[in-house]
Amino acid sequence: MARPAVSYRALALGADERAVGVIAGAYALLLLAALLCAGIALPVPVWALGLILAALGFCLGVGQPLSMTTVVRAAPDDARSTALALG
Repeated sequence: MARPAVSYRALALGADERAVGVIAGAYALLLLAALLCAGIALPVPVWALGLILAALGFCLGVGQPLSMTTVVRAAPDDARSTALALG
């Protein structure tokens, strides 16, 4: 469900704006995921824990392709597969 939204946003932006947006989005999702991980330890009702875990799954699901995009853009053309394997 999150993948089409990320792809649409990437298509809507220009090349330079897209590079900055991808990196900023990845950092924002990383920060939000860290906060949600900390929220798992809080004494909350089960329904709230379900919401925290759903939001955490969304952040990690969107953040993973964004981090792959960042690695691909940073690597030279002839070393992209190696960079993805190591990154």
